[in-house]
Amino acid sequence: MEKQDIVKRTKEIISSPSPGLYFLYGGEEFLKRRFLLDLKGAVIPQDVADLNFSSVSGPDQADRVLELAYTLPQFSEARMIVWYNSGYPLCQQRYKKRTEEVIEFLKEQAHDSSYVITKSAAKERAIKLMEGVGIDDARRRYRQYP
Repeated sequence: MEKQDIVKRTKEIISSPSPGLYFLYGGEEFLKRRFLLDLKGAVIPQDVADLNFSSVSGPDQADRVLELAYTLPQFSEARMIVWYNSGYPLCQQRYKKRTEEVIEFLKEQAHDSSYVITKSAAKERAIKLMEGVGIDDARRRYRQYP
């Protein structure tokens, strides 16, 4: 995918964001941070952003993410949770089962909140999700997304 296509696709997502589960991966930290800031601005009104935005870091934070996911948005239609360095899907064995349970819960609840999970190792999970929604040749298509 060319750089212009990546920029165009990112703008499309930001211009009409929908609650969902977003996996961010790859080595371009600047682009991931920029996307997160733009998505936050599109999903949550700025005057209530402090009430409806949460971030956690580490594979041991599955229970905290779940706790945040049960928190209703305040003075807004949506809330946003960012889970940095979740380690998913390649997290250590002691965190793997709980992390997978929380990811499944988030997928089910993604109709009214936006969840963002970052980790460069999320490639396999992203491919699995793409296959799950019927995208043909998901491995090849994976390389086309930002």
